Amino acid sequence: MGVRAEEAEVIPSARLAPSADKPAQQPPKPAPALPKPDLLKPATIASTPFSAPEGTVLSRYQHKLYLAIGSRWNNKVQLTKDKIGTDQVLIRFHVNTDGKISDLKFIKGNPTSILGTISADSINQSSELIGPFPADLKAKMPDGFSWELPFRID
Repeated sequence: MGVRAEEAEVIPSARLAPSADKPAQQPPKPAPALPKPDLLKPATIASTPFSAPEGTVLSRYQHKLYLAIGSRWNNKVQLTKDKIGTDQVLIRFHVNTDGKISDLKFIKGNPTSILGTISADSINQSSELIGPFPADLKAKMPDGFSWELPFRID
């Protein structure tokens, strides 16, 4: 014997009571803006300094060295920017297979200027941080490689 629909016990549906109104959530505050560079005197290190095709072992090593140089250079320039004035230098140097820099020469600009000193120091300090060539780069370039980097303050 089945139960007919009219005889079935009616069970109230379980519903959650509406919760008290919550105040609208405020969107998160944006992170503080980074300081804007001095637009009247932009400081630049070469934008495309890589002599090797992208994706090669040489370009990866050059990129690693470029980032090491650039991070030191940018910090030093920001600390002394007001004293530098408009200046530019072009520096050639040799990167040995052990990662050490040698034969640093100024091709253009004054090596005793503030920019010249900052740029040369940044290159020399970076050589101790990047380490020796990977084995495949050392096999391809057993004598290391020479590289030129321009640095400029406008």
